[in-house]
Amino acid sequence: MGMTKKELIKELKKKIEWYGDLIKGARRSLKQNIDEGYLLHSIVGTIKTIQFMEIKKEAYEEILDMLEGKL
Repeated sequence: MGMTKKELIKELKKKIEWYGDLIKGARRSLKQNIDEGYLLHSIVGTIKTIQFMEIKKEAYEEILDMLEGKL
């Protein structure tokens, strides 16, 4: 059986917070990689990873907005 609306909202909020924390950490790592002169492909890979996490976070936020009647 699927989740109730309340359970789904709670799970979405946790995922949004988790992705937010991951993005913050990845940005710190990116800054450190740039400062330490890492290879360009490593920096580009980190940027692409951050972009992917932002897309996932935005999707969860949009679903949450729909469930909470904001859209």
